[in-house]
Amino acid sequence: MGQVFNALIIEPDWESEFIDGRYVKAHHRSVETEMLKKVA
Repeated sequence: MGQVFNALIIEPDWESEFIDGRYVKAHHRSVETEMLKKVA
């Protein structure tokens, strides 16, 4: 696990700020909900 964090420190990927995929899914779904509210 330490190797993963060391790799991120050396070469960060600024396109993805979160490591936990569950948080990204929750965020993705909340964006869809907001978009549907605007369309309706």
